Amino acid sequence: MDQIQEIVGLVGDVLGPEAIGAYLHGSSLLGGLKPASDLDVLVVSQRRMDGQERGRSLKDCSRSPVPRPGPARSNSPL
Repeated sequence: MDQIQEIVGLVGDVLGPEAIGAYLHGSSLLGGLKPASDLDVLVVSQRRMDGQERGRSLKDCSRSPVPRPGPARSNSPL
C-alpha cells in the first residue's frame, strides 16, 4: 500500500487539487500481478496535463517500486 500512496502523492504534486481520483486497474485487480509486473493507475483530473506535466509524472511514477502480488482488490479509489 505504501507504493500506491507514493504514486497518489506524485500525481497530487503534479496536478494538485485538479486531481479528482486515482484508480488501480489491470492485473493488480485481476489477480495476475507478478513481481516484474507494472502497476496500472488511471488518474482522473479536471483538466488535461501538458507534455511537461505528463513527462514528469511518468518519470516520477516509473521510479516507484511495484508492490508484491496480493489478493485482488475492488475497483475503488486509491
